[in-house]
Amino acid sequence: MSSSISTTFQYLAWQKLYLIEKPFKLFIDLPAHVSDPRRTNLEFQPKAAEDVVDVRGYEASFSLDIHGFKYIKHTTSVVNFHVIADMKEKYFKEVEEIIRDNVEDVERVEIFDWRIRRVRAPSVEYTITSRVKAKIS
Repeated sequence: MSSSISTTFQYLAWQKLYLIEKPFKLFIDLPAHVSDPRRTNLEFQPKAAEDVVDVRGYEASFSLDIHGFKYIKHTTSVVNFHVIADMKEKYFKEVEEIIRDNVEDVERVEIFDWRIRRVRAPSVEYTITSRVKAKIS
């Protein structure tokens, strides 16, 4: 039997501003001459507590077609995530292969807006954050 904990999450709060401006957060330093120095227009709000369930041992129960996600085990060939060439030549190809193997009729996979985040936890050295777009015919 899987265990669960109850916790609250912060969700993006709707603003009328989003009717004329997309929600954004910048991860770069802005030049001094920029007229709008905002780095974000995001506002978050807590919602009621939700149960978070430990799915270890039940990963195969989830389907991309039914749940919108699935768990996939993968060991990357990338050894050093600081080597940008390795990321582009190895990791991106691995991500594309995973998508093609798990999503039907993919015409094109495009990886964009990716960055390496440093994680402060001593047991985890790096986490890769990326957004992937797959064109499905």
